[in-house]
Amino acid sequence: TTSVELRQLWGEPTESQQARDGQVLTFPVKPFTHVDAHLIGDVVNTIVIHLDEASEVEVTANRLKLNELRPAQLRDNQGELQGVTFPERGVSLIFADRSADSPQVARVQLQPITAEGFLLRVHGDSNFQWNRNLADLDVAASLAPGDERIHWLRSEILTQQGEYQAAAVAIEKALQTRPDSALYQLSAANLIALAGNYEDAIAATNAVVQRESIAPLIKAR
Repeated sequence: TTSVELRQLWGEPTESQQARDGQVLTFPVKPFTHVDAHLIGDVVNTIVIHLDEASEVEVTANRLKLNELRPAQLRDNQGELQGVTFPERGVSLIFADRSADSPQVARVQLQPITAEGFLLRVHGDSNFQWNRNLADLDVAASLAPGDERIHWLRSEILTQQGEYQAAAVAIEKALQTRPDSALYQLSAANLIALAGNYEDAIAATNAVVQRESIAPLIKAR
């Protein structure tokens, strides 16, 4: 959708703002408070619908026919829950005041379907649904075949399943793209240990943890 098509659909915007990578046009679309369209170049990348009244997550998801899909959580850099996203649809529900007893949806965000939502869902899984996670990684790989995080996550899951050879193949693919990654190197060292090569595993681990630039969380791992 282009800016011309938006104007044909919604009329002239009431506001136009420059963004870091494009511009944001605001339209008075009823029954909503307003709708923001984020354009990159002259093509719409994201649409944010500001609801006239906040509603519960389940209610909003049901209205949008999302209730049968598994959402992924959206968190900020401090780990605070900001909303949920449904990767298969490219739809995110952004919460209003987080101090409320239960999350209330204030905005609905529409974006192209990308690998990121599927990776978020795998990262956030606390129920060890390995087969579902591997299926999500297959979809992510089809959307972003060059993303080495997919191979690393696949390796981690296969390791948990005891599929050490397949896990080793996956982590090797991740290291081909990011050979300097301490996280990936530690995963590879763990697989070396699981294969029974303890001396090599210890040497590989020491080589990583002795690096000055290694992050504390990764060193603790």
